[in-house]
Amino acid sequence: MAAANSVTLNQAQRQLDKGQFKQALKDAKVCHRQSPGDASRQLLEQCYLARGEELQRRGLADECRHVVEELMALGPRLPELHGRLSELLVRAGLYQRFAPKLDTNADAGSAPLSMPPGLLADVAILTENGSSCPAELRDGATSIRAALEALETGEAEAALSALDVIPRSSPFADWKLFVRGLSAYYRHDTAAMKANWDRLDPQRKAARIATRLRVVADVADGQAVDGASATLGLVERAVFEGEALSPFDRLRGMLNGGDRRRIVDTLKSCVTVLGNRHRGLSDRLIELVAMRAIREGDQQFLDQLTRAVQAPARDPNWNRVRALFNEHFDEGCDEDVDLYWRKYEQDLIGMPDWREDDRRLARTLVWLRLGEMHASWASPKDSYPEEFEDDEDDGEPDHQEAADRAHFCFERARELAPEILQVWQAPINACAHWESAERKLALHQQLLDRFPEQFDSLLFMAEHYVRCDQSVEAISFLERARRLKPLDEALRIRLWVARLNAAREAALARKWAEGREHFAEALPFDPSGELRWSWLAKRSIFERKAGDLDAAEQFDREAGAAAGEPTAALLMMAIEAHRYKLPKADVRSIETDWEKRLAKKCNSRTAGLMAQTMAEYLEHSIDYTNRKTHVEQVTRYLNRASRVKYGRQELRCVCQFFAAIVLGCGGIENSDLQSRSEQLRLAAGRGLKQFPDDPYFTLFSAQAAIFSPRHYMRSTNQARDWLRQTLELAERHPDLADEWVVSEAQVQLSSLEDLEHQKELSGGPFGGAPFFDFPGFDEDDEEQDDGIPTVGSPFRFGNLEMGMFKNMFGASKKSAEAEPPPMFGEMIDELCRTSGLSREELLDTLLNSLSGGNSKSKPKKR
Repeated sequence: MAAANSVTLNQAQRQLDKGQFKQALKDAKVCHRQSPGDASRQLLEQCYLARGEELQRRGLADECRHVVEELMALGPRLPELHGRLSELLVRAGLYQRFAPKLDTNADAGSAPLSMPPGLLADVAILTENGSSCPAELRDGATSIRAALEALETGEAEAALSALDVIPRSSPFADWKLFVRGLSAYYRHDTAAMKANWDRLDPQRKAARIATRLRVVADVADGQAVDGASATLGLVERAVFEGEALSPFDRLRGMLNGGDRRRIVDTLKSCVTVLGNRHRGLSDRLIELVAMRAIREGDQQFLDQLTRAVQAPARDPNWNRVRALFNEHFDEGCDEDVDLYWRKYEQDLIGMPDWREDDRRLARTLVWLRLGEMHASWASPKDSYPEEFEDDEDDGEPDHQEAADRAHFCFERARELAPEILQVWQAPINACAHWESAERKLALHQQLLDRFPEQFDSLLFMAEHYVRCDQSVEAISFLERARRLKPLDEALRIRLWVARLNAAREAALARKWAEGREHFAEALPFDPSGELRWSWLAKRSIFERKAGDLDAAEQFDREAGAAAGEPTAALLMMAIEAHRYKLPKADVRSIETDWEKRLAKKCNSRTAGLMAQTMAEYLEHSIDYTNRKTHVEQVTRYLNRASRVKYGRQELRCVCQFFAAIVLGCGGIENSDLQSRSEQLRLAAGRGLKQFPDDPYFTLFSAQAAIFSPRHYMRSTNQARDWLRQTLELAERHPDLADEWVVSEAQVQLSSLEDLEHQKELSGGPFGGAPFFDFPGFDEDDEEQDDGIPTVGSPFRFGNLEMGMFKNMFGASKKSAEAEPPPMFGEMIDELCRTSGLSREELLDTLLNSLSGGNSKSKPKKR
């Protein structure tokens, strides 16, 4: 704890030195709370005062007063801060409130506050809260203010007469002389002006103001000067004894106006003015000019700059600037980027003025940047289908070499700063699109070993064990995640599912007591009882597997009653009978009972429950024998139930089911895209009519428009409107929308807008990219497989892109006779001529690339 607190104290001091007062105050509070002591208290007082002064300068009066009140409650003890604190109290209007502490020590451990009367008088005049000063000074401040106001309106005699009440011993005597000199300044009486202002105390505010006015008066009385820049030069020489501001003004004009011919010479003048006393500001100015050369990709300008001026202290050999230049410049060499960053990492080792911790952290950031860069170059070698690969070397970087380099760089970062979370998260984020599943698992496990409360990694590990049918291990990770977010509804559902899966795994291993225990432990995760019917149906199959038929029949009856009537429960039992591997005779008996119930009169609750059940099995890619037949039977039932009166949740489930089919979730091939998309459109339209405020139905309507095999532009424009309306409804009715609705609408809207942007740039719906390269879609991106899908989420983003492709061609993958729309005719004919493929073969090839190479047939050249 002591080591950690020391790091926090150093961090707070660094933030204070950099002028980051807000963050410095936060760090100092944490440090003092964890380990109170003299050092932490002194730093906390300094941070409080610096933050209060910053807020006062910005005009944030309420925030400033709040910070000052906290400081006074702490009881400041540092005597060297009392002058600044007293001035801040007056400026914040709190001087009177804390006046008792000015003369007596209210706290035995703290020194009394004090402020020189002259300084207090200056603050009383120059701030709006001057009325908060002591009563004995209030009259003098009022007289000076009245005199200044009268002088401003041209009433000089009234102004001077208002000064008669101020004696020579008053702390306002300097201001009396200032007003008299100011009156002479307005009269152009230089002798009288100097006679009064020469007597001012140079440490007081009045003298500082008078100094600048005297410069202007000297210019006016001397030679006539034309032009603002010449006047600025005279003022600079009078006040700073040389040129100070003009070079900066010229440099700004050159940077804004695009004149690069003299930028470097002017920059050298600015650096000379700043000198060694302001090295940090000088380095910052040099870096700003270098950033311009980087943004413009101007190699000649950058070379001229690096030869003419001294390199910044944090980049002594210009290696960092050259690395950034090669990163941003289109013609930059990847090997050069790597080389310059490695050289810069060596430069950091020899930084003489840097603390060891600062050097170590800076080197860590360099290795992280290198790792992310190499990871972006690494991708699987089978990114494209074999038909599109070129045997010749095209000069691209070796993917395996880039992957090895990325691993090395991330490992170096972890060695340098293992206590930083970013060094463990960076390889997970950077390598997600090409890393193997085993390697991803190892990276998440390493992160959890170091930081055991990382929520996303806990979910990743849980989903991994769910996919491996090791639900007991998944439950341990989910319970750790739930301790971090006990109110997370998605976690509650995941634990419910994991417990029931664990019961099935126990049944397959013939561990009946363990399975019944998992069923009992699942019940608390359904406090409302909405899912109890499915629990009863699965428990019935479990008892059948265990051989307790009496208990199974009892659970059968309870499941049917909980579902309203047995049809939905029988569907769940039929599915689980396949998954529990019951004897074929038992499975067939359950399915026969279900088919008999299907023939009866439809009702909305049964339709909603069956649609939701099938949709969830499809979305989570849970396969079992006879699944395709179940999908067809549920579809026919929903078609028959088109006239029943649905509730909100029931209609959502129906839309969810049709969307899952259209998107091909779970590997379901949809040979009739037009019919299914029309069913989705009708169900979503019915939801909009009954519940116009529900964003779910506008989102489903957008999906129906995207997958409708109608005119491409009309359907996508309509989908874009539905998605925008979804976001508006989610904002107006947050109780009807969850995070999934908002995120899906945003992602899909972004995809459509990107596609439209490419079309506008290149004159076609795909721009200049290949047909199989959609914006935002990577067939090798395993995020949707490795992350935990939201329970009940009806879409996958990759399926959305494939649906757009099918929509544009107006055909499914198996439709060999379909003709593309006229807008693509010429383009496709050209591709057929150049590739030697027929239209059917070309369509099969392109859809094969979208589906990850799952097509059984491969085109052959004619």
